[in-house]
Amino acid sequence: MSSRTKALIAIIIASVLWATSGVSAKLLVHVLNPFVAAFYRFLIASICILPFFLRAKKPKGYLKNLIPLGLLSTTNIVFFYIGMTTTTANAAALVYAGIPLATALLAKLLIKEEVSRKKFLGVLIGLVGVIFIVVLPVLDRSNQLVGDLRGNIFIFLGLLSWATYTIFSRKYLLSGTYTPFLMVGVSFFTNCAVTLTISLITRQQFFPPAALTLNFFLILVYTGVLLTFVTYGLFQWAIQHVSATTASLKNYLEPVLGVGFNSLLLGETMTGGFLVGSVLVIAGTAIATGNKLVEQGKKLLQKLFVKRRA
Repeated sequence: MSSRTKALIAIIIASVLWATSGVSAKLLVHVLNPFVAAFYRFLIASICILPFFLRAKKPKGYLKNLIPLGLLSTTNIVFFYIGMTTTTANAAALVYAGIPLATALLAKLLIKEEVSRKKFLGVLIGLVGVIFIVVLPVLDRSNQLVGDLRGNIFIFLGLLSWATYTIFSRKYLLSGTYTPFLMVGVSFFTNCAVTLTISLITRQQFFPPAALTLNFFLILVYTGVLLTFVTYGLFQWAIQHVSATTASLKNYLEPVLGVGFNSLLLGETMTGGFLVGSVLVIAGTAIATGNKLVEQGKKLLQKLFVKRRA
């Protein structure tokens, strides 16, 4: 199995885990202030990655480059929470669906990464699919997009921050100077420090009574370990082997999977728009990423068939 195929599988696994973040966020923010919840999330993730970070090779002056990169990740989170104070989750999901397109355009502008017509077409088709999934349920209820202009602007700034983070993460990794664990570690530490600072400045409560339960602790551990440590690690490793645009296609898979998880865990119903959008998302992803996975599958089946005949 090629490194590119493994990277695509890593992206899919990360997408499945990230798709549960909506349910996790609902449970956490119901009890904790959003910034406190983010601090606990990255505190747990920082503890997990610390042993790997300490063993990672650290080039001279690495913090000078990696802290600004970590701040891009932090800015994404901060802008997202600020935007969510006035806009809706549906509007935010719609805006964030543009991450692959923003990544493709910014990658071409910032690091001169080539984006083929085929890949660009796949990005656009996938974007249409996500719009179907996110917008149609809203239109069915109110015949208009919900949201707030101010909030959507902050969400869009968060989108640009994450797209830029993805692009420069790939650039630094391909340079061979920094390892994924080193980059992810600095990103986690930066997120942890910033969200802690914001929580302290705004005098948030860190230990409300409802948070002092075993179930809530397990949710925090799940969020910090699987939704953060594992997913960031997989994503950083994956973008070493595929383009930044291809890596960002995870944002097409997450809404589809997220709606499925919401249906199963929160009782939300699927709509016709979801089914149509799912087809477009899958088609867009297939067009943009090429047919390497299909080729690998054919080769595997051929090997199994030959062995069975032998």
